[in-house]
Formats: sequence, C-alpha cells, structure tokens
Amino acid sequence: NGGPASGTVTNWIEAKANELLQNNLQSVKRISFEKALKASTTHRHDYLNTYINDLGNIINMNLICDSKINIGVDPLGGAGVHYWEPIAERFKLNLTVVNKIVDPTFSFMTVDWDGQIRMDPSSPYAMQRLIAMKDDYDISFACDTDHDRHDIVTKSVGLLNPNNYLSVAVSYLLQHRPQWNKKAAVGKTVVTTQLIDRIAAKLERKIDDVPVGFKWFVDGLLDSSLCFGGEESAGASFSRFDGSVWTTDKDGFIPALLSAEITAKTGSDPGKLYNDLAKELTSLRKIGVLIMGSGNMVHNLRMISFDKMNTEFGFEWAIEMNNIFTNHISNRNHTALINYESLENAAKLAITTHDNYYP
Repeated sequence: NGGPASGTVTNWIEAKANELLQNNLQSVKRISFEKALKASTTHRHDYLNTYINDLGNIINMNLICDSKINIGVDPLGGAGVHYWEPIAERFKLNLTVVNKIVDPTFSFMTVDWDGQIRMDPSSPYAMQRLIAMKDDYDISFACDTDHDRHDIVTKSVGLLNPNNYLSVAVSYLLQHRPQWNKKAAVGKTVVTTQLIDRIAAKLERKIDDVPVGFKWFVDGLLDSSLCFGGEESAGASFSRFDGSVWTTDKDGFIPALLSAEITAKTGSDPGKLYNDLAKELTSLRKIGVLIMGSGNMVHNLRMISFDKMNTEFGFEWAIEMNNIFTNHISNRNHTALINYESLENAAKLAITTHDNYYP
C-alpha cells in the first residue's frame, strides 16, 4: 500500500537478513550494473516530473502563483534539493532555494541544542539560518533530508511549533476542500495537540486518535476514511482535492506548500492564524488561570534511557528540576516558572525548547 511496513514485514526482513549474513551472503545473486541496465525487467521512470506535475491535484498551485507571494525554502541538503527549483519553474512561483549545498557531512548546519548536527526542521537551533531570514519572505519552510517532515517559518512568529501548524493546516483544509467526503475523519497521534480535536468538533468532523507512528494512518488514507493524518513530529499527509489518496506515508512537500497556499488565500501567515485559533484560551488567562506545560515539564526525549524505562531510575538533573518546579508551583511563584531560563543549569537539560514548555 505504499505506507510504512508492519511489524510482520519488518520482522521477516530482519530474520532473512540475519540468515543471509550468517551464510556469508552465498545465496545472494549478483549482476553487474551494466547488465542490470540492459535487463528486460529494468525500466526508467521520471520520478521528479511525475511528482511535480501531480502537485496541482492536491495544492492550489495557481493560487500561489497568482498571489506572487515571496517564498523561501531550505531543503537541508536532502532528497528534495533538486525538486524545488523545478517546482517553482513548472508553476511560476516566486520561490528561492536559500541553500543548495549537498554535503554528506552536513557541515553547513547550525548545531542543535546539544552541539550535535541534526537535520531537524522543527528545532529552533538547527533552523537558526532560516529563522534569521524570516523577514525576507512572506512564508518560509524547510524539510528534513528525506523530505517526509516539514516545518514553517513565518514573519509573525518565526519558527512554528509542529503542533501549532498542524492545527492551522487542519482548520484550513476542512474549510477549503469542498469535495472531501464529510464523513472522512481527521487522524492524529494521541500526543498531538488537542486543539485539533476542538477544531474538528467545531467543523463537525470525527477525530481518529492513533498510537505514535504513521503506519496507523495507512489504511484510512488509502480508503479515504481519513482525509488527513498528522503526527506531533511534523509529519503529515492529506487527501487530493477530489478526496482520493495522495500518499499513505508522510510527505514534507505538501504541508510545506500548503503553508504558501494558506498565506496566499487568507492574506495571513500561519503564525497569525494559529494565534487566532488559540484565542479561546484568552478567557482563562483573564481570570488568572496559569496554563503550563505539555505532557511533562521535564521534557527531553533525546535523553531518555530506554533500557531503564519502567524502573526507579531518574537522571539527577530531571529529579532536581522536578523538585524545583514542584516548589515554585506550591509557592505560587509564577514569575520564576515563566522565566525558567534563569533557573538552575538543570533547566537547560529539562527544557530543550520553549515550545515544549509554554502553552
């Protein structure tokens, strides 16, 4: 079905690969590259133009063209680096590829929070270069190296949290895709923002909450019982204009281009639109309710010791920050909680980005 493989499939592949390795690959048949090219079973396929020519069936490319909005793109030296300029040429977009470097060391990247190089489009550390250009473009975006994840940079707020943009995308799509089946549900992983649940309820759509992993969306996207599938780590796919399946796996191009369509159609960038969606929280703030956190105020998934899960183990810095947070909350010391960056050094490990902390 084109989507992520199930455990049954991957377990079989793992077992077969180990079997082949144990036999020193003796049963693996080989053929020279030249013979492979001449084989009757070998056929050339133009992936680039086939994909680009189909984009008009899922994104309003003519609208983006006519609006003449200024778009900036950073492919992060990945699989899509040679796609963006042909896309711009095919649909006559005012689009600039701000970084065309392809370097297997990825030395052009700004380092992530811990000094490591990661092509993570949702990291404010890795995206420093594109964030610095936010005022140069009406909308900017980046995709990770295999172009199945995205993130959006706007003039209004800079880098958008993936949850925030997914909320805007769902709200827009449900109101601007009239051919979609009204019974098609919105798919989201259980840890993705519940603002999407509120948006779906308002627009009379069902929500399909699934475990973490895009594979849970495959069947629904394939049979169009889902019109959208999105996960908290900036992966998404959605239906074509006619409601049929586009892909059963994440596709970074289409949510990125959708941000340009949204900007062209509404005259506002997704950062402003998210603030409009979030205004429902204003009434709580006005009466003095402090809304904080996500799943856990000590939030650093990159530091998890998976081999020690479900045990009594805890990092000293995590325990320290948990105690600090508990004391400040108990003493209603809200100023210290808001200005968490001025707390002890352990705060830098407990809270890697403000998006995981602030409401």
